[in-house]
Amino acid sequence: MLRAGSLNRTVRIERRAKAKPQDFEIRWEEVATVPANIRMLNGKEVMAANANISMGTASIRIRYRTDIRAGMRVVHGDAAFHVTAVLPDYARREHVDLTCQTDDIH
Repeated sequence: MLRAGSLNRTVRIERRAKAKPQDFEIRWEEVATVPANIRMLNGKEVMAANANISMGTASIRIRYRTDIRAGMRVVHGDAAFHVTAVLPDYARREHVDLTCQTDDIH
């Protein structure tokens, strides 16, 4: 059973909003605000375009739901995590693990 105390962060799950032809920036719309557990799995610093970029991989666990897809993002404070894989607990339907990438480790 998923213990409520382990979901100790509140995160916002967002998807890309449909863009209008005149939009030049990506807009995001909220799907849900949910309790979550965020675990940073690893991180590295790379050089790209003559700039140092910190990249990290995180696992974010939320309660079971079926409307989360790869390509969405999870926002916690000023950190945005890009969802690369959605791993549902099909056996018990208690949680979903989101594998995420971040461009900056906070």
